[in-house]
Amino acid sequence: MPDYATVADIFARYAAAMDDKNFEMLGDVFTEQSDFTVDITGGPTVGPFHSRDETVEFIQTTTVEQRDQRRHVITNVRTEGETAYGILSLFVTENGELSVQSTGVYRCSLADENGKTRFSSMYLTLDRPY
Repeated sequence: MPDYATVADIFARYAAAMDDKNFEMLGDVFTEQSDFTVDITGGPTVGPFHSRDETVEFIQTTTVEQRDQRRHVITNVRTEGETAYGILSLFVTENGELSVQSTGVYRCSLADENGKTRFSSMYLTLDRPY
């Protein structure tokens, strides 16, 4: 398992890519054969998507038309064995109003690919739909 700074950095790069809709950066945080799943409490489970390209395509199609500003704040980053966790607070600013859109938990596996630590799997449980 990578050290804490590396784990925190990959979560930070993921959040920045999501906030900026920077899909090239987003792709860079996942391994080529990564898995991505979103489980919405009280709603559907979306995925799993079984590659970097599928994951980025899914996220891009679900976020590209959002006109609000979203901020993914990932805290309480920790590792347990080979698994990395982070707590999501998703803030949205729209028409000058700030709201908490959702919260959730990331459960991830990491792998080294081409000399960089990347997510090889990400399972996000959202506490409510957004």
